[in-house]
Amino acid sequence: KSKYLEKLRIFSWGEGQNTEAFIIDGINHNQSINSLRIGTDLRGVSFRNLRPFFRNNNNLYQLEFNFEVGLECAESIAFVLDENRCQSLESLRFEDCNLGEDGFAVIATALRTYPELEELHLQHNNIGLMGCTALADTLRGWEASNLKHLDLDGNGIDDQGLQTLAAGITNTKLEELYLSDNLITGAGLRSMSDYFQSESCCLKSLYLSRINFGDEGAVALAEG
Repeated sequence: KSKYLEKLRIFSWGEGQNTEAFIIDGINHNQSINSLRIGTDLRGVSFRNLRPFFRNNNNLYQLEFNFEVGLECAESIAFVLDENRCQSLESLRFEDCNLGEDGFAVIATALRTYPELEELHLQHNNIGLMGCTALADTLRGWEASNLKHLDLDGNGIDDQGLQTLAAGITNTKLEELYLSDNLITGAGLRSMSDYFQSESCCLKSLYLSRINFGDEGAVALAEG
């Protein structure tokens, strides 16, 4: 309940009984936290229990998750984000959470009312084609996007997924795009050519480590 606590990192709930409930109750009574990272499993506690925190906190700009998020937990997170739109949120991280296509799709859908987001860190979540489609729909629906940083490393994205994403990315002012460790080939990069050559493209950094894009991809990048 501190008025001065700004950053909270949770890597363990401790060994006592009901410690999760006590900690969550404390978080719900705090309005000064501006950065929250949950790096441990919720141990059966629903994320929906944090609804008062998101409803009453106007300072939260960074929210991070770094644990194996199952579909049920993803649905709870999506519900809270959708019900209690946190207008101050600028950075959202799901790092190595293995959300999967279904889990990420519900998260992406909940983000349709978050055009103020500046950073989305989604590396290693296996979002696949379904996730790419959901994310593209969300990006395309933002009337005035603030998104500058999008990290999609290691998500099983193939050429079709990248082509789907392109339709949404064109509606942003992205400056950094991470696509390393995916299943993209030169054909996928070619599908991004119109975006690369458009006036709306603001990219300063494009990361394609361990992508075998060949001559076709090299031409697409060179022309862009």
